[in-house]
Amino acid sequence: MNLARAWLVSVALLTPQFLSADSVNAAIEPAKPVAGVDYAVVDQVPAIGSAKQVEVVEVFGYGCIHCAHFAPHVDTWERALPKGVGLIMLPAVFANPSWEAFARAFYAAEVLGVPRHKFHLALFKRNFFEGKPGLRDIDEMGRYFEQTYALKNPLFQQAAYSFGVESKVRRSDELARRYRVSSTPTMIVAGKYVVSVRGNGEQALLKVLATTDYLVKRELAKQSAGPKQKSKRSLKKAA
Repeated sequence: MNLARAWLVSVALLTPQFLSADSVNAAIEPAKPVAGVDYAVVDQVPAIGSAKQVEVVEVFGYGCIHCAHFAPHVDTWERALPKGVGLIMLPAVFANPSWEAFARAFYAAEVLGVPRHKFHLALFKRNFFEGKPGLRDIDEMGRYFEQTYALKNPLFQQAAYSFGVESKVRRSDELARRYRVSSTPTMIVAGKYVVSVRGNGEQALLKVLATTDYLVKRELAKQSAGPKQKSKRSLKKAA
């Protein structure tokens, strides 16, 4: 059961007096996503990771409240991904100094060996849900990582401005432009399908994941069909 289905079923169970069985079935069987409406198609960008996988890229920013609400859903979705599908996180820059600092912090933590699952959700929580002023620059983030993950601030600063991180930040910005991303969060499937948030609220975020899920399954089906078609052609030639 995908995330959108699970969410709607839970609503139905909590409010049976308002939702009939027919209305629930209609809600959990959404119309097939349509190109140009639910997602855009762009010129394919080569895979960032393994070309053998169906690659999903999330373009996000730690200064984005919508990304903060989206992150727990993506975390749950990622844990259930089938073999042959990989998720890559791509911090957006958008020519914004604070967002560039967030991107540097993301890659610096990666370089210094802090697993993403340890800091990703926590950083969103720190910025938006703890009632504290949001982190704004690399110095503040360095102190945060030192206090939270015992990374020495000077070492963190050094990593944040290293050649490796500088290259990653520039590539992240370049890829977001090639994907034609103008807002966050945005999901890209197989380097060519771009799924952006349309509307507001939790349902709009779940719709992004439902569309992403559909496109992933379609790409997996294409990969599975490829070897079978080649095998049939080989058999015909042999005959």
